[in-house]
Amino acid sequence: MQKVTGEESGDWEMFYFLSSPLNRFKIKNYDHAYKLVFEYIETFYNTVRTHSHCGYLSPINLYFFLT
Repeated sequence: MQKVTGEESGDWEMFYFLSSPLNRFKIKNYDHAYKLVFEYIETFYNTVRTHSHCGYLSPINLYFFLT
């Protein structure tokens, strides 16, 4: 897989953010926003999306690739 430049990476980050489930909620207050962002990061961003340090695999796919 081809390496992604910083600018392209920023474009993908924006794509992931704009297409994320966070955009489907009407945020009520700071605590609600904090919980939504935390859940998004822990359940999708850190586990499903690809990471350059994993050879552009998602951590879950890397785990299954290595086992």
